[in-house]
Amino acid sequence: VLTLYWQVIQTLLPPHHLFVHLDTPNGATLAQDDAPPMTASGPAPTGSWLPGEYLVTVHRLSAAPGEVDGTWRVGLYVPATGVRLPASVAGQPRGDAAALPQ
Repeated sequence: VLTLYWQVIQTLLPPHHLFVHLDTPNGATLAQDDAPPMTASGPAPTGSWLPGEYLVTVHRLSAAPGEVDGTWRVGLYVPATGVRLPASVAGQPRGDAAALPQ
């Protein structure tokens, strides 16, 4: 179970999905959760996000024992095209996904 805390900078249209991947060092995905944003209150489509708002999403992934030592990557993408948004951490570009510290 992975809980993510989001600070919204801008509304995202068209609606985007969130992805959470557990990847090996060579880039193979061991476990993933790709879906529209969901909070404890229910669906939270990116088109409804407001600047300055904070959201909490919870993601459940299954991995075999010993596989949890990979890299967790998180990002947003347009489901119709698969195009990912650029990601940044503390204002620094990180490609199309943010790697989470372990």
